[in-house]
Amino acid sequence: MTLLEIKERELQKGIKIGIEQGIELGIEQGIEQGIEQGKEEEKVEIAQNLLDVLDDETIASATGLEVEEVRQMRLLTMKG
Repeated sequence: MTLLEIKERELQKGIKIGIEQGIELGIEQGIEQGIEQGKEEEKVEIAQNLLDVLDDETIASATGLEVEEVRQMRLLTMKG
């Protein structure tokens, strides 16, 4: 095997490892984004369930949402 062939083989190994690491990182980031999205959806659901019993500021404090977000939810439910 020539030096050029060895270098080419090592380059191909490096590319393969890089691709595998990229895929793994992409999967990890996708999972993290999915978890964050689920948390946000849960906050919104909890806030919607509290609209009939609590004021906007208390709901925002309890869920971590902005008061304006809660106000918009309340307006949308009143219109619907």
